[in-house]
Amino acid sequence: MNGLLKTGLSTGVTGTVASFVTAAVLALLAKAEGTSALQPTNATSHWLHGDKSGGVRKADLEHTAVGFGTHHASAIFWAAPFEAWLARNPRGRLY
Repeated sequence: MNGLLKTGLSTGVTGTVASFVTAAVLALLAKAEGTSALQPTNATSHWLHGDKSGGVRKADLEHTAVGFGTHHASAIFWAAPFEAWLARNPRGRLY
């Protein structure tokens, strides 16, 4: 498989796993604090809807979808340099 394609696919997998795991952990921590599990995800939409986003306790497209999309995009973004580093340092790969 082409090295760039392999790195791109690895970036997608790594970023997606990181996105889902961190969203789940944030939801659990929010519940432990006595707030809505969706508030951390909704808060991520603050770049579009302002600081009030962090107080939204229900699921909606306006906050939850935008928040999760933003969260997921950032996980993919940060997975890219990690996977590029792994491609150049194959001994660092765990699998």
